[in-house]
Amino acid sequence: MSLSFGFIVSLTSSSIMGLSFGFIVSLTSSSIMSLSLCFIVNLTSSLIIRLIFGFIVSLTSRLIMSLSFGFIVSLTPSLIISLSFVFIVSLTSSSIMSATFGFIVSLTSSSIMSLSFGFIVSLTSSLIIRLIFGFIVSLTSSSIMSLSFGYIVSLTSSSIMSLSFGFNVSLTSSLIMSLSFGFIVSLTSRLIMSLSFGFIVSLTSSSIMSFGFI
Repeated sequence: MSLSFGFIVSLTSSSIMGLSFGFIVSLTSSSIMSLSLCFIVNLTSSLIIRLIFGFIVSLTSRLIMSLSFGFIVSLTPSLIISLSFVFIVSLTSSSIMSATFGFIVSLTSSSIMSLSFGFIVSLTSSLIIRLIFGFIVSLTSSSIMSLSFGYIVSLTSSSIMSLSFGFNVSLTSSLIMSLSFGFIVSLTSRLIMSLSFGFIVSLTSSSIMSFGFI
């Protein structure tokens, strides 16, 4: 019984130890396997995640690069077209503005030249008209003055001649009258003297004759 009990105890102990050891080994193995599996899973997961993340990042980067390149490529023609259009519009606007400015300058210059030419023509016409009018007025004034002066001279000459003629006539008449009067007076005086002398002579002769007769 002791041996049986010892054997049983030993067997039991061995079984317990075996079971314990097996359990421990099993548990340890399970733990190791679990840990290994977890590590493997974790590593695999990390690797997968990294690969997936790397793939996603790479794919995303490529996609972003592709999209960016496509956007840049797409944007570049649009930008070139836009810039070309803006340049053409700017150049066209500049050309239109230049042409408009040139047209305005040309029109302004033409207007200024037309106004200046019109002003010069008007001024020249006014000056010519004034000169012609002044010349006509001067000529008319000169003619009037000449005619007036001629008329005055003629009238004065006529007056002078008339006065001179009148004076001459008057003087001549006075002279004739004076001469006539003098001649008449002289003739009368001579006649009177002759008659007086004849009377005296006759009287004297008569007296002498009378005295002689006596």
